[in-house]
Amino acid sequence: MVQDPESVLRAAFEAVAAGDARLLIELLEPEAVDARRAMQLQMAESIWKRQQVGVNTPEEVRDLIRSFFHVADPEELRRLDPREQLQRTLDGLPPRRRRLSCDPLGHVLEPPDLAHVTFRMRWSPDAEPDPVLNVATLRRMHDSWRLLPDGISDWVIPGMGNVLFALED
Repeated sequence: MVQDPESVLRAAFEAVAAGDARLLIELLEPEAVDARRAMQLQMAESIWKRQQVGVNTPEEVRDLIRSFFHVADPEELRRLDPREQLQRTLDGLPPRRRRLSCDPLGHVLEPPDLAHVTFRMRWSPDAEPDPVLNVATLRRMHDSWRLLPDGISDWVIPGMGNVLFALED
C-alpha cells in the first residue's frame, strides 16, 4: 500500500482514470465505501418513488436510475457488491472526467490520525493546474493512508466528490 498521503491521492486519481474500482476501494476508508453504498441506495429508492407519486413517468425514472447508477432499478443496485457498484460508476464516467489528475501541494497532519492534502486539479494531462485549491482528507489506518468522504459529496468518491460530477460534457 502507498505510504504518504499525497501518493494515495495521486493513486486514487490514477485509479479513476484507469477505471480500476478494485484499486480505488483499497485506497478508501472502509466506512467511506459503506457510506457511499448506503447513500446511493437511498438516492436510487428516492428516485424510484418519483413514479409512484406521479412526479416522473416510469420511463423517466428508469432513465434517471440508469444514468446515475448504471442499473435497471434499486433492487439491481442492492445486489451489487461495493466494488461492482463503484466499477459501474467509473465505467459510466465520460471520457473527459477520466482525464482528471491532481497536483498535490502538501499535507497538514491533524493528530492523532488525519492528514489534509491540498491539491490543484488538472482537467487533462497537458492542461495547466486549475487555480482553485482542493482539500482531500485521509486517515491513517495501520500502516497506510485511506481517503475519507469529503464534505461536498460523500456519496461519489471520497476526496473527489467535488470534481467528478462538477463537469458537464
